[in-house]
Amino acid sequence: AAVVTALGGITMSSATAVDNLNTLSKTTGVSVENLQKFQYASKLIDVSQETLSQSLRKLTMNMQSAEAGTGKAAEAFEALGIKYKNFDGTFRDSEDVFNDLIDALHDVDDEAMRDAYAMNLFGRSAMDLNPLILAGSDEVGASVVRSNDGRRIFLMGHMEYDKDTLA
Repeated sequence: AAVVTALGGITMSSATAVDNLNTLSKTTGVSVENLQKFQYASKLIDVSQETLSQSLRKLTMNMQSAEAGTGKAAEAFEALGIKYKNFDGTFRDSEDVFNDLIDALHDVDDEAMRDAYAMNLFGRSAMDLNPLILAGSDEVGASVVRSNDGRRIFLMGHMEYDKDTLA
């Protein structure tokens, strides 16, 4: 009976995790598969799933609010040189914007300014993203690249592979 109870708990826990990923995917526009990959990479540098989830949600909201061209998020996007819209006026993929922002923030030398930009874009969870920001995507060794045929390929610890190698 104890084994059945334990298995039932595992099943419920797994179902809840899948439901949480589905909900996050719908609110952020990032696929469930790529959310799982982000979570795996973030665990390697001690960024919690909750921090990642909150940051992606806040980023998605700030991309929409920045559309008016005013406010702290719009200023941060501008200062960091990150475009959140495509040339045709549609929003860029939030996953791509997230990766670009992490690398742009990584390159900001002024710690106070970097933290202010991060807070304006990711909200309160920004401080907990610092391990990821400080490492940058190259240091983490995690990258989602797009091959020439348009496939997204997640790489962990193999930065020698790039979009040209994966053609």
